Amino acid sequence: MSTKPESNLCFMTCVPKRAIRRHDRNRVIHQRLRRKHWHAKSPGHLSKNNTVCSCWMCGNPRKYLGELTIQEKKAIQAWYTKGIDVFA
Repeated sequence: MSTKPESNLCFMTCVPKRAIRRHDRNRVIHQRLRRKHWHAKSPGHLSKNNTVCSCWMCGNPRKYLGELTIQEKKAIQAWYTKGIDVFA
């Protein structure tokens, strides 16, 4: 009998790193195109950056819609409910 252990290697361990990187990059690009960046002019930019433009849909809601940030909303709620002065 042979004492050689059977190889239980996963498929991804045999694939070169460059191929995995390219696959993941294309997967992320197509995923983001499906979700919200359908109007992106250069889809390759989506792989490293979520915000591809500065329209009112992609931009900062504080700037375009006049909303408060989540942190400011929590601070105001804490101030009203607990009487904590977070602005001092």
